[in-house]
Amino acid sequence: MPQCTLKKRSEFVRITKAGESVHFASFVLQFLIQKKVLIPGNPYRFGLTASKKVGNAVRRNRCKRRLRAVIDLHKTMIENNFLLPTDIVLVAKKGTFDLPFSTLEKDFINGITHIGKQHEKNRLFA
Repeated sequence: MPQCTLKKRSEFVRITKAGESVHFASFVLQFLIQKKVLIPGNPYRFGLTASKKVGNAVRRNRCKRRLRAVIDLHKTMIENNFLLPTDIVLVAKKGTFDLPFSTLEKDFINGITHIGKQHEKNRLFA
């Protein structure tokens, strides 16, 4: 299944304003659970961002590469936890560059688990 990405600023802004966020040591996870299927067969779309607070262009790009690697490692977990289409934005923090990869993975797994619980809650109250 091809990975769909968020590219337009308006999509990032919509998720920031209407969605929820969870803060971790390595990044901020923002997400918005969709009510309808936007792209058939794809349960999620990802966006990555790193502001200038993170550092120069080299540091920002490395942070985004590391986050992309975590996403790629845990695709099956994402697909198994999501019941509804979900837009997710990972916002890199300064620590994303220096923290061990295992910490990034642990934070990401915790974030995906949190989103999975929100899916369950939405299903129960829908």
